[in-house]
Amino acid sequence: MSEQKIRVMIVDDEENTRSLLKICLDWDQMGCEIVQEAESGQEALDLLGENGADILITDIKMPFMDGLELSRRVAEEFPDIKIIMLTAYEIFEYAREGIRMGVADYIVKPVRRDALRQSVCKVRDSILEKRNLLKAQQEYQEKVDECMEEICRAVKAGKEEQAYTHINRMFACYQGNSTLEINAARMDTVNCITRLMRLICDFGFDVSQFFKTNSVPFKYVIRMEEKEEMRTYLLNFTGYIIAGCKNRRELPENHVISQVCRDLEENYSDSEITLAGMAKKYYVNSSFLCRLFKQETGANFSNYLMRIRIDRAIELLRQGHYKIYEIAELVGIPDANYFSKCFRKVTGVSVRDYQESI
Repeated sequence: MSEQKIRVMIVDDEENTRSLLKICLDWDQMGCEIVQEAESGQEALDLLGENGADILITDIKMPFMDGLELSRRVAEEFPDIKIIMLTAYEIFEYAREGIRMGVADYIVKPVRRDALRQSVCKVRDSILEKRNLLKAQQEYQEKVDECMEEICRAVKAGKEEQAYTHINRMFACYQGNSTLEINAARMDTVNCITRLMRLICDFGFDVSQFFKTNSVPFKYVIRMEEKEEMRTYLLNFTGYIIAGCKNRRELPENHVISQVCRDLEENYSDSEITLAGMAKKYYVNSSFLCRLFKQETGANFSNYLMRIRIDRAIELLRQGHYKIYEIAELVGIPDANYFSKCFRKVTGVSVRDYQESI
């Protein structure tokens, strides 16, 4: 069974009508196939839940659940199914209600072959048109996604010209200047910028170091109305990202950690030292520095800094010239009570006991 064929369900409480509908047209020649039939609205809903269909041909007048109620239920539960309703002259106005609920077409009973063929072909063509549109959109999206992947890959490798080539390929996917095309180009440009910003974080860089203002980079794109303006902006943005990454990659990762450690050794007395502050100072993001610091030193940032401070406090205690609160301030822990807790945690003894043991 071809996936491209239009799947049709016939619903009528009269078996003769169902049989007539099945044989009065060459369904296969029309690109359709009768996949199911039901003699009631409830049976139709049950079958649709199991197998589905593209077109539902139903009588408007059936016991228990009439065609209008069935149409309403189908519109709620299976909104992609197109409905053709069979009606009689005397209930034509009744059929209008069905059309307002989204019924695609109606045929007056008794059913004539030409009328049925015309109705089915009209609905079939609308379904095929939608399928083709969805297929084209899928193919277009696959091309755009592929271009974005290549752009990111080129940026990772620092290959500026390759990145520009794939940006130009991406914008070649937009063939017209309709509102739909402009909106697609705008949203894809925003998406690409978002991916590149995510790359910055993956590299371990602090995004705020790339963008000195508080403005979100793609907010300018949202206001753009020309594809060429968007393309130029993305080219410039990508070049800026590649250049920025190169500048911030001058130091190897382990050298960054050695610089941070040296900084802590020299400036431990500064009570304002934080992981976030160090990350900003050395152009990396906090989470990256946290992971790398633990990897390189075997300790987390706060414990490493605390060890330096307590070691220096021990040196000052041995000199015997300072009070405890003075030592606390000198090593960057101005709260004397907190300093005492930290001292005990690191050394296993209280400050006073250590003083007495010297």
